[in-house]
Amino acid sequence: MVLKKVTKTLYLIIYRNLVEILKSSINIDFFTKYVIIIKRFLWLLIKSYIRLLWVTTKTFIGGNMLTKEKKAEIVAKFGKGANDTGSTEVQVALLTERISELNAHLAKNPKDFHSNRGLLMMVGKRKQLLKYLETTNLESYRDLIKKLNLRK
Repeated sequence: MVLKKVTKTLYLIIYRNLVEILKSSINIDFFTKYVIIIKRFLWLLIKSYIRLLWVTTKTFIGGNMLTKEKKAEIVAKFGKGANDTGSTEVQVALLTERISELNAHLAKNPKDFHSNRGLLMMVGKRKQLLKYLETTNLESYRDLIKKLNLRK
């Protein structure tokens, strides 16, 4: 919604300025003949620029990826140290966070079947890691389940 308002506002500002410039420099017959083409070209140019701007800033506005800060926070909470990204507990916690973000995405986009497949693969990987943790360290497994609120 905000993107549409910005696009239309930008379009109107540029169009008004362009009209003034063209009216002063080009004869009126030429301008009236090609004004529709000029409008369409200007609209497409602004729309493509806004779309490019939106795609490049999406990750900063709130894209679907874990930020470095969030990842570091999860590693600090569930890891044995600051650089402990490989332990099973940290991997499960990171997968859980990514799964919850992907669930939110799929709630908005129910026909995104490619992301749905990725979600199922992540759930399977988390299940494997939890099974491994259960067989190797039962106490850590129970603690992790409780912290992540996975089993009800």
